[in-house]
Amino acid sequence: MLLRVPPHPACLARACVANKGLRRVITKPGFFRSFQEHHHNAPPLLGFFHDDIGLPSNFIPVGDKPDRVSAVAFDPKDLGWRVLDSRHGRVLLRSPDRLRFLVWEPMAGRRQYIDAPSPQHGEHYKFTNAALVCTVAMQENHISCHDCPLSVLFVVTPSQEGTTVVYLYSTEEGSWNEVASGDFSPLMVTERPVVLLRNVLYWTMAKVTGFPEAILGFELGAQNKLYVIEQPLYTFDADHEHVQVMEAEGGMVGLVVACGLGLQLWVLHEDNDKKGRERWAMDREIYLDEKLAPLPNPVFYDYYQIWILGVDGNVVFLRTETAIFEVDLQTEEAKRLCDGHEIAALYPYRSFYRRGSTIIYLT
Repeated sequence: MLLRVPPHPACLARACVANKGLRRVITKPGFFRSFQEHHHNAPPLLGFFHDDIGLPSNFIPVGDKPDRVSAVAFDPKDLGWRVLDSRHGRVLLRSPDRLRFLVWEPMAGRRQYIDAPSPQHGEHYKFTNAALVCTVAMQENHISCHDCPLSVLFVVTPSQEGTTVVYLYSTEEGSWNEVASGDFSPLMVTERPVVLLRNVLYWTMAKVTGFPEAILGFELGAQNKLYVIEQPLYTFDADHEHVQVMEAEGGMVGLVVACGLGLQLWVLHEDNDKKGRERWAMDREIYLDEKLAPLPNPVFYDYYQIWILGVDGNVVFLRTETAIFEVDLQTEEAKRLCDGHEIAALYPYRSFYRRGSTIIYLT
């Protein structure tokens, strides 16, 4: 019976509170594995972390009562720390001085602070980004990442000429190691949300002036391969806020590009000449008319300002001059989430209930 309970953590939390017998069943070893398997290992979306440190909370809950969690309960309480990634029920944050990381599991209340590798000079960490991955997530029959060892991938690019370096921190070993490097100057890594496709992490790169743009790929595994993919022509992104890597149909690398009052969807294909070359092709365009996403008057003539904040599967998150919207790329339907503020990036947070969790905290 309990396996058929909806996957939102509030449901199991209420069951634990309401009945001691149900609580004993829920806290038995093996229950959570069976529960997650029953729900296809697809934890529910609880909300979004964002990068606007000027707001009272950097978490935006989603859903309706009684299953809407409290934003206060998901406040890391570390002032000025910026969210960089959210995956496997954990959140990765960076300190204001860029010299420390925090791996935080809100549902379990666990925190791990990690010192960054020693910088080479004062501006060495000016252009950086990072990702959080489960060390064993690629293994067959792997179900839950909550109690698994983690890896933090830290990308550092020089402000001028020099080498891009990837450092890896393993929670098992408790130390940093340089695992890959390459000279891609004058490109720098941006602070756009990282995307994990199968076993490859993708960040966007650009010159300080915004052109040209590229994608930095890091292949997890024995080779730790680091390489750059050029973005399609005519995807100019001077502000580093209008282009986002995403998973295209069939698991291929894709890009979503804000262009005027619409979105362009690009897919990276392999050429058929068997030389390993790749080419970009525009898959389609989506036009966001006023019924889909109401906007104010254009900035000038017919130009509208749209910022891409992130992606979650087939859903793209946008900020206009008025609000933040989610757009389903399959149905092309838009839904308003909240006011826009100065948010530049959204990080979806998903999680099942955790045994002993004290943070269900409903609004």
